[in-house]
Amino acid sequence: MSRRPSQPITRSAGDPKRGFSRMKRVVATGLAAGLAGAAIVAAPGVAAAGGGSSGGDGKGGDLTVAFQNLYLGASLSPAIEAAESGDIVAFLNAAAGVYETAQATDFPLRAKKIAKTMKEQNPNILALNEVTYWRTMRNTAGPDLPEYNFLTILKKQLAKRGMNYKVAAKVKNADLEIPYLKPGLNCSAIAIPYSDSDCTVTLQDRDVILIKKKKGLSWNKPKSGTYAAQETFTVAGQVLSFDRGWASTNVKYNGAKMKVYTSHFEVEEQTLGQPGRSKIQYAQAQELLKIMRKHKKRTTILAGDLNTDANGQTSDTYAKLTKSFFEDSWLQAGRTGKGLTCCQNADLSNKKSELDQTRIDLVLNHGKATSYWAKRLGTKKFRKSPLPLWESDHAGYVTKMRVG
Repeated sequence: MSRRPSQPITRSAGDPKRGFSRMKRVVATGLAAGLAGAAIVAAPGVAAAGGGSSGGDGKGGDLTVAFQNLYLGASLSPAIEAAESGDIVAFLNAAAGVYETAQATDFPLRAKKIAKTMKEQNPNILALNEVTYWRTMRNTAGPDLPEYNFLTILKKQLAKRGMNYKVAAKVKNADLEIPYLKPGLNCSAIAIPYSDSDCTVTLQDRDVILIKKKKGLSWNKPKSGTYAAQETFTVAGQVLSFDRGWASTNVKYNGAKMKVYTSHFEVEEQTLGQPGRSKIQYAQAQELLKIMRKHKKRTTILAGDLNTDANGQTSDTYAKLTKSFFEDSWLQAGRTGKGLTCCQNADLSNKKSELDQTRIDLVLNHGKATSYWAKRLGTKKFRKSPLPLWESDHAGYVTKMRVG
């Protein structure tokens, strides 16, 4: 998750319009449990099962790589503020509002639009961040509480358009559960453990690499991990962390071998008043580079919301990545515009695009890969009303490169 780094840093270190940092908009979902003295679950990274189609006998060729931050669907600013006040009921009411806003931003509809956009680009590799899973549980009689598995929903929409993608690798980040306080829905009793409450909502965050089933394209040995460097803070004795991580897989394309990664670095907010000194984000990049350098002779692709502005307004993480290991596909393809990718407003209701601050959604390459074309995706609203008007709060990104 990301924010507009060039905006003035406020108490929540987020964009004033959005009112939260992207890390905290998920972590705050667990604050109620901290205030109530219950345990928070933060799951470690988990790799997906391997698979793929048979490899070819050529020597690489043209490869299309796309990235999209799907957006979990809501701002957690009201929940953060209520948690900081120490009022548990106010927090639970605010957290219920987060879940309801995520329903209103309608990922099933947005997935149709994202799939349509991807159909036009037809990427071989599609990396995704904020692949959210909103899970619910009810222990009382009443209407079903909506659940949204973004991965399942998007894959179905892609398949409907003839694009058969398989999960090549994934990492599970935070996994946070709270009671859903809505007396009108017969969801009011709060218990410890929270799974015994009348109703609960769980937000799970994942990053995923999808690869298209295609002759000559194969993958194996998926891996994932959680960074040692994490932003943490303590509430009511509970240490909370987003548990950001990375996922990778080996890819073979017409005989050309490469490693493909996705990751979602921490936001730039650790050292106030000193842009370019995001210590935790920078440390995460260093950790990932250390892993990558173990196979430095192999072509490597990194696609993700890296939360580091490629235009130089904030963070020296981008400089570290591009000066020591990677090429930036946007620049390599000869694009001279700013290529801004962040961010529409929290409920996706803004009439005009607010992609006006940073270029943080990137595809970087190393080795025998040269990008020759690049484009932002989802930069125009898909309808006039009602909300949501945009596919995501981030622009997507696609590049074509020659590999091998």
